[in-house]
Amino acid sequence: MTEPQMIEVTEEVLAKLRKIIKKPFVDAWGVHYQPDGKTLAGLIKLPDGRWVPFRGNEVFEEIAGKKVENVAYLHSQKDGTLAGTIKLLDGRWIPFRGNEVIEEIEGKKIVYAQEIRSKKDGTITGRAKLSDTRWLYFFWDKEGRVIPQ
Repeated sequence: MTEPQMIEVTEEVLAKLRKIIKKPFVDAWGVHYQPDGKTLAGLIKLPDGRWVPFRGNEVFEEIAGKKVENVAYLHSQKDGTLAGTIKLLDGRWIPFRGNEVIEEIEGKKIVYAQEIRSKKDGTITGRAKLSDTRWLYFFWDKEGRVIPQ
């Protein structure tokens, strides 16, 4: 997958984003064009201090019903779906893709997920620390199967 065209977040870019995104925000980061070459996506910092993802004029304060406290490894998949990790209220960092999350692998809670990437077919790859203290690599395919490695 080719890397997205990252955009330096200048005052001009913030002004453009404020015209697109109607929700108040104080800063932006990781802004890039989606694969369509027109739609902007990235993170915005809300007045309450949370960093949440956006795509076009959509702001995602919740993903799969989970309040987003922060985001890491944010990227756009080939079809424009956003993916990465979100920080939950309980402090755990879990993988997300679109409006889906995975909270467990092999029946154990994910405490921390990192190195989240997308393959061309939409499969998510990453590394997770589980509640039993194990670290493992995993694949999360488009059918929703999580395959530990």
